[in-house]
Amino acid sequence: MTTVFVHHRVADYTKWRAVFDEWIKSAFSRDIKTYHVWRGQDDGDLVIVASTFASRQLADAAFNNPALGEAMARAGVIQSSIRIDYVGEVGSGSR
Repeated sequence: MTTVFVHHRVADYTKWRAVFDEWIKSAFSRDIKTYHVWRGQDDGDLVIVASTFASRQLADAAFNNPALGEAMARAGVIQSSIRIDYVGEVGSGSR
């Protein structure tokens, strides 16, 4: 499993969310197993999205798809703010 964290800023969260909700239902996101969205508590234009894929190859294919870049531009993502991290889980728990 591979989880991809995308940290980015948006010009308008409401506009971003509408485009995200449309995109997540499309065929372009078919390889995403699960996703979570976080929004900054002190900065509502900070958005972090975590998407889990069955493999790094599927994650790479999704993030290299030009349709994702087009959707991000349409959603008002500030390009210079994008940070993408690929991670694999090494442990979990709860208290």
